[in-house]
Amino acid sequence: MKTSLLRLFLLIAAASVAAGATLSVSAPAGATLTFRRVFKGSSPEFIEITVREDSDAAVYEIRQLDEDPGRCHSR
Repeated sequence: MKTSLLRLFLLIAAASVAAGATLSVSAPAGATLTFRRVFKGSSPEFIEITVREDSDAAVYEIRQLDEDPGRCHSR
């Protein structure tokens, strides 16, 4: 009985180690913080600011909702 439980435990442990090795993903280069505000009827209606941890630059977009998205600016 003890031998069976020990084998089961070792099998589960080996499977866990193997699964962890295959599922490991490299960490991203740096964190990103994004602030987004959408208020219909206000001016401007849409504001989005994105700052990366590994950069002093920020990207922002300020527009009305009916304007074309993607006109980002950098600072």
